[in-house]
Amino acid sequence: MRRVLCSMLCAGVLSFYGGSAVCQEGAAPAAEEQQAVKAKKISSLKRQAIISVLSERNAIIVQDADGTEQEIVLTGKTVIKKGKTKLLLSDLSNGEQVTVYFKKGKDGQREPSTIKVLKTKKK
Repeated sequence: MRRVLCSMLCAGVLSFYGGSAVCQEGAAPAAEEQQAVKAKKISSLKRQAIISVLSERNAIIVQDADGTEQEIVLTGKTVIKKGKTKLLLSDLSNGEQVTVYFKKGKDGQREPSTIKVLKTKKK
């Protein structure tokens, strides 16, 4: 938070005086910090409900608590687990809760590395 405030303050000083200013040592520019935050945000999708399993496309469609849907296309390296047991895409069913973990692919895009099926609570 301090870094963002320092960056904003420095940017304001620059634009107000039309000159240059030096921020505290170690303060990251706001743009770099925003990119780092975005990278952290896409590292996983927690507690998503499976609403559709698309075997023909090797994908699942998940929905978060806000109703936002996302298609997750699995790669040959994607591992699906429930506890310590490895599963296949065909073992997944609608309504199950999952957490999807991503890694950075060769092209810089995120790709799913692990899908963990969450244990359902017994009633």
